[in-house]
Amino acid sequence: MTAKDIKSYGYHTLADIIDSMRGLNTVTDHVYTYMSGRGFGRPGDYPGRVMLLIDGHQANDNLYNASYLGHDGLLDTELIERVEYVSGPGSVVYGNGAFYGIINVITKKGTDYSGTQFALDAYSHHGYKGRITYGNQLDNGADVLMSISGLRSQGQDWYFNAFDTPATNFGIAENLDREKNKRFFFKGRYQQWSLEAAYVDRKKDDPAAAYGTDFNAKPNTLQDTMPIFI
Repeated sequence: MTAKDIKSYGYHTLADIIDSMRGLNTVTDHVYTYMSGRGFGRPGDYPGRVMLLIDGHQANDNLYNASYLGHDGLLDTELIERVEYVSGPGSVVYGNGAFYGIINVITKKGTDYSGTQFALDAYSHHGYKGRITYGNQLDNGADVLMSISGLRSQGQDWYFNAFDTPATNFGIAENLDREKNKRFFFKGRYQQWSLEAAYVDRKKDDPAAAYGTDFNAKPNTLQDTMPIFI
């Protein structure tokens, strides 16, 4: 899946990209997105058994070995050059978590921008996203890419049949799908040296009342923060 494909189809998250690839699919519980391969996987099954790599380095978390694929993921799709999927057991070569295969996300270089890019997106359910990206090749030959972005979405109301009673608003979760995040990404290469750093902080309302919480109760928010250095 190339950058041209991502732009043409308007994919906003890595989950959108994965859903379009043969042998992979994702499901969501309205807070997290879970990846499965070759027909295995269900909501709440954190380890997708597919290893996620960013420029060849593992990006699964250390606790559940989970991959963050939605707006809780480390990368804006605008920074992706291509996404490669290799199916089949690969744990012997790549390590734990590559039981069904690997996904390698290749990011763009500074020379792909050769300057500063400003972007503002608006989409359904009062969603807005702003991004500033700078990339260039310096006079000493170093290639530098740096990007900062932020997203905010009001979301939508959801109906859950399991809570369809008068006491729980007839199963309708109102104004409980809000989401916001902020991201930072840096990539630098000079001769044989390279450095990559990424950070994401996301807050997401939980409309499905997971983890034993009260349905349609406010506030009911989960927050994720993930830094990575390569």
